[in-house]
This record gives sequence, structure tokens and C-alpha cells, in this order.
Amino acid sequence: LLVTSMINNGNLYAVIMRTINVVIIAMVFDLFQDKPETLINSLLICFEITIYINAVSMVLFPTGFAIDQDHEKEWILGHYITQYRWFLPAICLSLIYMHLTGKHKRSIMLISVSLFSALFAGSVGVIVGLFATLFLYCLPNVRNKVRIWWGAAISCAFFISIVVMRMQYLFKDIIVNILHRDLSFTGRIYIWDAALIIFRRNYLIGNGYYYSLPIPQWAGQETQYASHAHCQLLEVLMQGGIVYLILLCVMLIELSKRLNINQNIYSEIIQCSIFGIFVYGLTDVFLTSPLIYIVFLIGFCSPSLQTDLASKRKKYDFTKYAKENYII
Repeated sequence: LLVTSMINNGNLYAVIMRTINVVIIAMVFDLFQDKPETLINSLLICFEITIYINAVSMVLFPTGFAIDQDHEKEWILGHYITQYRWFLPAICLSLIYMHLTGKHKRSIMLISVSLFSALFAGSVGVIVGLFATLFLYCLPNVRNKVRIWWGAAISCAFFISIVVMRMQYLFKDIIVNILHRDLSFTGRIYIWDAALIIFRRNYLIGNGYYYSLPIPQWAGQETQYASHAHCQLLEVLMQGGIVYLILLCVMLIELSKRLNINQNIYSEIIQCSIFGIFVYGLTDVFLTSPLIYIVFLIGFCSPSLQTDLASKRKKYDFTKYAKENYII
């Protein structure tokens, strides 16, 4: 992205800062690689503080602290769409912590508050992504079969059938009656049209990191810009082209191999979480947030970390506990 942004006069500052943030998070993981429980506990504390304070702000100020330039309500963690970057990793860490320590109350509390916040904010994409993760987790016979390619396959199918071929009318009942959205995906089809035009300009190495995405006049929008392509696969192609997509595929293949080397409850949780992230990425983007990389880095740590996690696992099954206490 740095090279293609330089070639196409993209936003170099944004690329560099995002890279630095991800590298810092990766260095923290490397530093605590031999102390997984300390790492997970420390990360969980950070998410607890921010998510709980944000939830309080939502209750006290239901109309938001302020209204941003897109007329969206904002709270401590931003407006309703940007809060996904906190909720998705928080749920993943909560489930891992629960199995690692055998302590369920702390994890259930954070998961509950995250779900409450997502429902209160009303972002359909975030809600569907969170529930997809938890739904798969609560089905042990399905959970142990989940693989990273599940999410990747759904992303490709959505991109081809909806973003490119516009076959959303085939899913009208789901989109309109269940998700309560119109067939334009709340105006996203205009953004996809603009992003596809930009992708075709330089389909091999992409167009670099845009600060904002220009939307043509014919889109009929009040604003002439969008902050991103509102589809992660399309965003990848637009920014880095086919080369960037291939590199990401190689990364996901390597990540999948590492997770499958030590198949245990932790690898299952990580793969369920990545599936939820991919589901969210159907109509939004997630790679713009360094926090989302936490989920990938947990799985991308060396196999020794996975082995260490497995060796410290307490004999605890949340599904059994939930059934005994009438949670599910």
C-alpha cells in the first residue's frame, strides 16, 4: 500500500500510521508470547474500560455527545459503525479468557455489554457480525469445523453476486424483511459503482490509500465523498489491486495452517471470530482498524503460543455452563 500510494499520490500519512499501529500491537504480542494469560488479561482490561465507559455514555446521552459531518450520533468510541473495532476483538478475547482461566462472569459481562452497545447503536453490520461469531461458538459440533475459508468464500460470493452483478433482488426477503434495509444497501451501490471505476483504472497494483472516495455526480448523493468502499474485498482491490489481494490470500492461508496445527478450543474461537469479521466486511471495511488485527495476531502467533494456551486450558465448557444456567 505504501508503494502504490506513493505512485498514485495517496494518503501516505494514513498508511504509515496504520502500519506503525499494527507493528506496535504485533511487538506487544511478541513480548508476551510466553505469558498468554497475562497478555489476554491485559488486553481484556483495556477493552473493558473503554467499552463500559462507552456504554455508560450511551445510557446517559442516548442522542450522542455530538453529531458528526455525516449526521451520525457519536459516543466515546465514535459513531455506531466505528464501534465494531472494539466489540469484535472484545468478544474473541472474552471467550479465550473464559476457557483459559475458567472464570465466566467477567467474560459474559463484557460480551453482554458489547451486544447491548451494538444493539443500542443500531448498526446492522456490527450486530450480524457479532451474532454470527457467538452463534457458531455456541454450536460445538459446528464450531470445530469452522475454517477461515468459510468467511473468505462468503465474501467472494457476496462480491460477485451483489457488488458486481447486482443480484440482490434474489435476497429481497432477507434484505428488506429481516435486515430492514433497502435493495440499494442504504445507498452503498453508488459507492460500489465509484469504487469499481477506481479499481479498473489500475487493477494490478491498485490506486493506493485514499483519504476519501470520490463519488460521481450521477450517483445522486448529497455528499460527493465516502470514507471507504463499504465492502472489504472491494476496498482491497481498489487500494492494492490484484497484487494486494494475492498477498492477503497468502497471509490467510498461512494463518489457517497455523491454527490447524494445534486444533483446540482457542483456534476454534479465533476462526469463529474471523468468520464474524468477514461477515461484517461484506458491507463495511475492517482492515482500516489496527484493533481488528488483534484477532488475526492471536492466531498468527507462533504454534508455541497455541500449545502454551492449550496446556493452560482449564477443564471448562461454556456451552455446558450455559445450558445448566438456562442461558442457551
